[in-house]
Amino acid sequence: MRASPQPDPLVYEIVRSLRRHKGKAVLFLMAAMGTAVALTILASREYRSEARLFLRLGRENSTMDPTATLGKDAVVAMPYSREGEISSVVELLGGRALAEKVVDVLGPTVVLAPVPEPASADARPSVASRVSQATKQARQAVSEWLVKCKLRTPLPEREQAIVELREHLGVRRIGKTDLISISYFAKSPELAQTIVDQLTEIYLVEHARINRTSGAHEFLAGQMAELRENLDRDQQELRDLKSRTGIAAPAVQLQMLVEDVDRLKDELASKAAAIAAADARMSQWRQILSSEPATEVVSRTTGLSNEGTDAMRAQLYALQIAKEKAAANYTEAHPLYEQIHEQVAKTREILDREEPLREHVTTAMGKVFEQARSAIASEEPVLAALRAEASSLEDQLAGVRNELQAFNSDEPRVAELQRDVDLQLASYQEYSQSLEQTRIDQALKDQQISNISIAQPATLEVKPVRPVVMINLLLGLLIGLAGAVGVPLILDYFHCSLRTADDVERALEVPVLLSVPRWKARQLVPNGRN
Repeated sequence: MRASPQPDPLVYEIVRSLRRHKGKAVLFLMAAMGTAVALTILASREYRSEARLFLRLGRENSTMDPTATLGKDAVVAMPYSREGEISSVVELLGGRALAEKVVDVLGPTVVLAPVPEPASADARPSVASRVSQATKQARQAVSEWLVKCKLRTPLPEREQAIVELREHLGVRRIGKTDLISISYFAKSPELAQTIVDQLTEIYLVEHARINRTSGAHEFLAGQMAELRENLDRDQQELRDLKSRTGIAAPAVQLQMLVEDVDRLKDELASKAAAIAAADARMSQWRQILSSEPATEVVSRTTGLSNEGTDAMRAQLYALQIAKEKAAANYTEAHPLYEQIHEQVAKTREILDREEPLREHVTTAMGKVFEQARSAIASEEPVLAALRAEASSLEDQLAGVRNELQAFNSDEPRVAELQRDVDLQLASYQEYSQSLEQTRIDQALKDQQISNISIAQPATLEVKPVRPVVMINLLLGLLIGLAGAVGVPLILDYFHCSLRTADDVERALEVPVLLSVPRWKARQLVPNGRN
């Protein structure tokens, strides 16, 4: 014969325990289910309101703080992580600071409001309301006892409201989207909606404030006013200095002065060369003039009668006649006779020295001498003009050099002032752009315009979300089944009696030879007997 399979000892023990204590197991299962049903019915109802915010990319993500972009061009600064930005918003929404603002706006009594009573005066409060009120009173009594025993510090009503609000507030990101869910659980749907509405409104204001630099507009306005004053002062000083020195365009004027110096030097060198050449020519012409005779014989005629001698001879004849007349009338001692006699002697003496024939010579100015003198005469005014031009050029060059020296002396101050004015003007323009950004930021803040939009306003859900009936019943069923199995095992584990032959063999370590089955009382009564 084939041997029958032996059952698992553990399963056998469990089944035997369940069969032995099946009444207790069923009672525990019914008690667990009844408790779950009772708690579900008597538990206070909680209502939820939910709002959703959409966090998009906006001005807050594309621009930096205006005070951080001074001295730079337009700066675009994207967030380092989209998840980090959304996490920051979630943390701020669930933070204590926002909860304090909500409590301060609504008041602690509103946040800690009890379960609303029925609207009708004759209507009696529901069982759930009575249970919730009793639970609250019990918690309050326990809290007072803990405070009395100095185990807990008493909390003010405002602090209790803050703790209550943060305990029932839920903020989370919806999946991988840019939506943020804000939910609140309260004893009434109206209270939940009010708190979510107020929380959303306050956060929009706080978000606009956080993403703007506080006091930036006033700071930049003050800096611009001070910078404008300095800029006006330096510009006026620069204008006065330019008017006094005549330096309007330093680079152009410096180039012109250098070009003038070079031009005058070239012209002066050219004039010096011309003067040297003229001096050399004048020296040569003077040498020629000194070496050449002033006149030269043009023609020479010989054998011509001497008209002078002939005239003197005729005069001598006349004097001799006069002498003869005087001798006839006067004595030789007479003065007139002596005078005439003396004149005749002198005339004869002169006539004896004269040649009876003469030579006629025609002379004229020498051509070389005349050319040299003409050249000298023509070169002298040219040389004087060249010297005058050279002197004028030297004066001009000295004047330009003085101007260049004055320019080099004044130009650094003008350049320094111009550089300061340019820097201040650039800073003023940058401050102006940053001030305009802060003005726009301030306007956006006043209008509460930001990169957060309300995708879903706070809902008013009249259906309670707690307790969840199916979850409570399922939880009660699981606890009941676990207890229905566990209670018989626990009872058998702590029960020391021997109930079966196997128990006897394990306890006494001897084999059982005979066992008498257990009979119930009704089985011992013979058939047919009462």
